[in-house]
Amino acid sequence: MSHPPSNPDSLKDKAWYHPKLTSLDPEARRILEDGGIPPPEVLQHVQSVRDRAWLVFPYPCIGMFSFVDMLISKQPAYANILQRLLRKQETLLDLGCGLAQAIRTLVSAGVESRRLYALDVVDGFIELGFDLFRDREALRTTFVVADLLEAVPAGLQDRINIIFAGSFFHLFDWDDQVVLSKRAVAMLKAEEGSLIFGFQVGRLNPGSAANPHVPKGRMYFHTPESFRRLWEVVGKETGTAWKVDVVAREEMEGLDDLRKVNPDFR
Repeated sequence: MSHPPSNPDSLKDKAWYHPKLTSLDPEARRILEDGGIPPPEVLQHVQSVRDRAWLVFPYPCIGMFSFVDMLISKQPAYANILQRLLRKQETLLDLGCGLAQAIRTLVSAGVESRRLYALDVVDGFIELGFDLFRDREALRTTFVVADLLEAVPAGLQDRINIIFAGSFFHLFDWDDQVVLSKRAVAMLKAEEGSLIFGFQVGRLNPGSAANPHVPKGRMYFHTPESFRRLWEVVGKETGTAWKVDVVAREEMEGLDDLRKVNPDFR
C-alpha cells in the first residue's frame, strides 16, 4: 500500500470533499445514539472522526462522509444475507472494512458480532471505527490488519460463508483485482452457497485509469460485462464456478460528486 499524501489538505478542493457534515443517514444516527452519543452531539462527533480519518488516508469515501451511509443495508441481497446470518449462524467478512460501519449495521440488526470478521490494510481506520461507534469493549468481531495482495491472512482460509466488498475492488487495477478475488475465494468455504456481494464504482466504458489517491495509483472500472469476464478468469484460475449477478445503477450515495470528476462513473 502507498503512503497517504504528505499534505492531505491539498485535496480539499476536490469535488468529493465535503467540508462540513449537515445531515446523516437515519440508520447511522440511530446506531450512534444507541451507542451513547447524545443526539445534539452526533454530527460534530462524526465530523471530528472524519477529520482524523482524512489524515490516515484521504479516500473519496472519507471526504464525502460515505462511511456513515450504512450502504450494506441498501444492497438488493441484504435481506437474504441478514436471514442467513441470523438463522444459519453463518460467518461474514467485511473486506476492506475501513471504519467497519457494515459490521455495526449487522450487529444492530441482531447478528452476533463474534461471527463477523473485518479486514483492512490500515489499522488506523479500524481504531477510528471504535472511536466512532464507542463499542470497543462490547464488540466481539475479529479484526484483521493485513495486505490481501500478499497472502490470505492466517486463520481465514476456508472459513467464511459470505464476503461483503463495498467500494473495494475498484481501488485496484485489473491484475490486482484478479489476485484479490482469488484470495477472497480462498477465504470462502468451498461449498455451494458461498457468496460475495457488494458495490463498486463502474464506468460506461471499462478500463484502467491512473489515480494518485488510491493505494497503488491505478484503478480499473468495470461494466457488468467486464466484471463477469473478471470472474470467468478467477473461476478458471481457482477451479471454481460462479454465478455472477451485476446490476448497473444510475443512482447511489456519492455518485453525483464522483461524476463531477468523471461523468462516465456508474
